[in-house]
Amino acid sequence: MIREDFLQACWKTGLLHKPDYILTDGRKLEVLNRGLHNSNNGPDFIQAKIRIDNTVWAGNIEFHIKSSDWLKHGHSKDPAYKNVILHIVWQHDTEIHLQDGDVLPCLELKNIISQKQLNNYVSLIQSLKEIPCEDSIKEVNSLAVHQMLHRTVVERIERKTERIQKILIENNNDWFRAFYQTLFRNFGFKTNQHAFEELSTCLPIKIFDLLKDKPITSEALLIGCSGLLFLDENADEYSRFLNEEFKFLQHKYSLNTLSPTLWKFSKMRPYNFPFIRLVQLASLLNRNYHLPARVLEASTVNDLIKLFNTNIPEYWKDHYKPGIQGKFLNNDLSKDSIDLLIVNTCVPFVFLYGKESGNDDYCEKALSWLENIKPENNNIIRHWRSIGIKPSNCFESQGLIELKESYCTKKKCLDCSIGFEILKKA
Repeated sequence: MIREDFLQACWKTGLLHKPDYILTDGRKLEVLNRGLHNSNNGPDFIQAKIRIDNTVWAGNIEFHIKSSDWLKHGHSKDPAYKNVILHIVWQHDTEIHLQDGDVLPCLELKNIISQKQLNNYVSLIQSLKEIPCEDSIKEVNSLAVHQMLHRTVVERIERKTERIQKILIENNNDWFRAFYQTLFRNFGFKTNQHAFEELSTCLPIKIFDLLKDKPITSEALLIGCSGLLFLDENADEYSRFLNEEFKFLQHKYSLNTLSPTLWKFSKMRPYNFPFIRLVQLASLLNRNYHLPARVLEASTVNDLIKLFNTNIPEYWKDHYKPGIQGKFLNNDLSKDSIDLLIVNTCVPFVFLYGKESGNDDYCEKALSWLENIKPENNNIIRHWRSIGIKPSNCFESQGLIELKESYCTKKKCLDCSIGFEILKKA
């Protein structure tokens, strides 16, 4: 089972590096420049340069499994292929003529690629395991693994910045709002991400600057706008106070409320209930004036942890919703929750700010924060650990998560430096 992308990868990554080759017509081929991989329509590689016998040619290169695929794909009549100077195939089964009548030089690979390399490729592509290379990854040079993780970490952060970039575009490059919308969304911790994000869009965030040192009023604002603040038979004095505070704020600032149906409670432990998260967020915002600027100014992870430490009112130490008591709990943000908020909010925000401002120091700082946070402990990381890949920090665990989701699951072994190391073993 040979695919064109395997042949292209062999050419692109150097698995076929030789001083010279012999074409199917017996002429000598010397590669001067392998060209650039073309991800758009047209020939597979462009701007290549080769020498056939004593003549130098500059142009494009096309790959196929069989030479006859050139005809099947209609390239003979396509002007985009008139500058092809070399046809690279797995099996040469017919001679191809260009539009001017000249024979297209052809390099056949089936006797050039070693059987060992072919076996390595087939074992990766046909693997049914969660990590296709898990039986051979221990043999890979640790430098190749590290390089791939650095690449996937950056790719993961850049993917996370796409949502922030969208918010910036929608809000006239308002970094203040972009930060808070991202923070609110991540406070949903997957289960209630959508509801928290909706909450951020219906709230004039700058109200919190006016409510500094008024933690209970900030609570009333968030719980009230969430649509979850309503009085029933369980209402106590604290609940009624929150309700009165919100009515005042709602009238003063013409506030809207969300539908209570947006919020999810099922299969959640009480300390993860939306009420607790809203109170934690209120405490965080109330304690930190101009939080986005303070995050940008932070130097270390410890600086961020101090910002994200909460101090919720005593009432919530033994309540998980207004009027409903539970056992005594420490309902402040846990260290694990703070780590997640730093990873998913602060790191991409500061990284993107560095890119957009042209200041690489911010990008480097964001990456260094990951190096000083402990690795995640989820199903993906536990599987990596089971095959001997043990991340020492969040930088490595984030890279492994992205590697699994964007490469291993999609069988993109040919685009992975780890897969390349395995393939080149002769």
